This record gives sequence, structure tokens and C-alpha cells, in this order.
Amino acid sequence: MSDELDFDNAMANATAAILASGADRIYSVLMAAGYRFGDLMATRHGPAAYRIWMNISDLVDDDRGPLSEEEALSVATQAAREWQTLDTRSQEQVDAYFARWSDSV
Repeated sequence: MSDELDFDNAMANATAAILASGADRIYSVLMAAGYRFGDLMATRHGPAAYRIWMNISDLVDDDRGPLSEEEALSVATQAAREWQTLDTRSQEQVDAYFARWSDSV
């Protein structure tokens, strides 16, 4: 399986897990997603995906953040829903998603 196909599958799995989680599980789901993209750093958007999910997890565990599972769930759900509405065959849409989320989290 190609790295890019692995990346696509990892994004599909991460966003599905986020949308199925609740505030009590969001931190572990985000950490698992971040670690998965740590393994996909050689892909075009692997580093950005890693940063997005790990930055959202910081809303739970970083003393400079709100330390809120509810806030992390809200932001992660928004990012996951947006990903699932993209035409992932459109490199322009995918690039725009990662540019927007890399700057907003």
C-alpha cells in the first residue's frame, strides 16, 4: 500500500474515531491520531496532520490552554466534519484544509 493511500486511510479512521468519541475519550483519540501521523511524516500532509491533531490535544493537556476535553472535542469535531465533506481527490481542497487548520489551531 502506498504512503499516500495509508495517509488517506489514516485521515478517514481518525476523523471517524473523533466523531464517534465523546469528551471523556477525545484526548486518547487525538493522541492516537497524532501518533499515527508521526509514522506518516514522509507523506505530503503527514506533518500538518500530526500538528493539527496534537495541537487540538493540547487543549486538554497544555497548561497554557483551557485544559478542557469539551473544547478539544468541539474543535476536533469541526476539523473532522470538514475533512469528511472535502473532495479529497481535489489537491486544492486538501491543501486549503491543511493550510487553514495549521493556522487556526
